[in-house]
Amino acid sequence: MLAELYHLHHQTHLEDIPFWLDLAEKYGDPILELGCGTGRVSLPLLHQGFKVTGVDRDSEMLGILKNELESNDKFEYTEQDFTSLSLPKQFPLIIMPCNTYSTLKDEDRKSVLEIVENQLEEKGTFAFSMPNPAWMVDLPSEGEPELEEIFVYPKSGNAVQVSSAWTNDGNIIKVLWHYDQMLPEGNVKRFTAETEHQLIAPSKYFDELEEYGFKINTYGDFDQTTYSPDSEYLIIVAEK
Repeated sequence: MLAELYHLHHQTHLEDIPFWLDLAEKYGDPILELGCGTGRVSLPLLHQGFKVTGVDRDSEMLGILKNELESNDKFEYTEQDFTSLSLPKQFPLIIMPCNTYSTLKDEDRKSVLEIVENQLEEKGTFAFSMPNPAWMVDLPSEGEPELEEIFVYPKSGNAVQVSSAWTNDGNIIKVLWHYDQMLPEGNVKRFTAETEHQLIAPSKYFDELEEYGFKINTYGDFDQTTYSPDSEYLIIVAEK
């Protein structure tokens, strides 16, 4: 059920979709999405006619994506861990949206970059987004839960309250998403999703990419404004 709640929570967060569509227009398809989840980004790309291969290791997430898909010969998906991925073709564009890259530990980033190197065409592009670590590092040690939004769970008709909280130990920001389903007679059933973002200096990301021969373009938001330490996001478009 947690995957369903996650999907319902995030499917209306579409502020970054024009950015990924612009990349697809510029760099072409087929597109490989690492960590496609329930298809929040893959589906809009498909609807615009792009060919997409989605990779995720979460079978529940992929099950929701499968239910969202109409018959479409432009989409392929595979249940694999993208840190050990092997596919029989290469792509001009590989993307990792949804703040996934900053959750990777050092060894996993190295694995992903090796895979990107193998799966990317000779003049290909690798693009990903994350919360800007330059300002996250200064967050207090703990953030009190804040109500984010309320939506209705279609299967029950019950309201679900979404709240978020976080902790900062100086190395990792742990984010907790609480989904509280409001049951009859005032009872509450809570489901919690947890994400850990590594607090790594942006320069380390740049150095790692440059070791693989990438030319790096950085943005601070999905309108492609110039990146700065105060930007909300760190978005990297790395070209071979």
